Amino acid sequence: MKIAALLVLPALLLVSCESTQSGLKPLSQIPPSVAAEGTLANSNLIRDASHTLYEGLKIPVNERAVTRILKFVIQQPVGPVGKKAGREMWIVQRGGNHLSFIVTFTEDGAGSADFVFQQHGGK
Repeated sequence: MKIAALLVLPALLLVSCESTQSGLKPLSQIPPSVAAEGTLANSNLIRDASHTLYEGLKIPVNERAVTRILKFVIQQPVGPVGKKAGREMWIVQRGGNHLSFIVTFTEDGAGSADFVFQQHGGK
């Protein structure tokens, strides 16, 4: 399964004020009450995306078992079949700190999906 990833660690820019070609609403238009704990990604996509996030954050393999990633669906997938896109908030908890990321999953039309992480706030 081909999965491409781009890990973007700078703060989330307000570029999200515009809707994407996929039909996703801008992040600024998502009411906080729509978030639901969980993910729509399958186990392979979760594994690949988590690995990309760990690598991008330089979390050593021996610390990954004690690092939690909380997942919340914030935008249900929209768009035509094979090109649907949806967004989730992934929160990495490590020790007393946390980092929040918006992850956009986009079907690639070949039975797999691409994902892009954008850091969103954090402590």
